[in-house]
Amino acid sequence: MTDKIDSALIQAFTDGAFGLPAAYENKEHDPDPGVAWCELFIAPNQPSVNTMGDGGQDLITGFLQINLNYPVGTGAGDAKKKATEIRDYFYAGRVFTYVSQDVFITNAGRGIARNIDSYYQVITTINWQARVQRP
Repeated sequence: MTDKIDSALIQAFTDGAFGLPAAYENKEHDPDPGVAWCELFIAPNQPSVNTMGDGGQDLITGFLQINLNYPVGTGAGDAKKKATEIRDYFYAGRVFTYVSQDVFITNAGRGIARNIDSYYQVITTINWQARVQRP
């Protein structure tokens, strides 16, 4: 059910051409030292009933988290600019589609920043919702 949602969000990120090597869930990734990169996580919530009966719809909400990782000591400006670029691309109301599954962006923004494992990490979160047809 959520595989098309995941594909829509990953394709949207890829189409955004943000210029960073990306690590995806459960895939090998060995970042080059001293080079900025990002990692993506998709977290759906439990479905809720949107319409009742045979052939009804479920409403699924969730978020796409993009952790931007920039080498420590290079300043915060580039990472924050990239977070803004991503937020502007995933604007509220934008719709991404994969094999007839629409995913609606409800909001996006930059969260906390911190130093972790020799990288300055800025977390960007994109909230979404999708209506999924039940069999």
